[in-house]
Amino acid sequence: MIRLHGEGDRLAAAEAMERVVRYRLVLQKHVAIPAQKRLLALRHDDQAWATVRPPFVEMDETAGQALGDVLAAI
Repeated sequence: MIRLHGEGDRLAAAEAMERVVRYRLVLQKHVAIPAQKRLLALRHDDQAWATVRPPFVEMDETAGQALGDVLAAI
């Protein structure tokens, strides 16, 4: 989005910004740290990435996969 705007393609930048907003709106429905760490765990196929410290609770793998599927469709 930033690159497109800097290149002067404001229409493409606006469309990219809409995608960023949709992505953020999906993510904000979840606790940020556990969700991001679960997505990293799934992406790297490494359960260690999903580990969180109190007071956080790990995001369930099934919920993380569903979140990843929704984000991939954006």
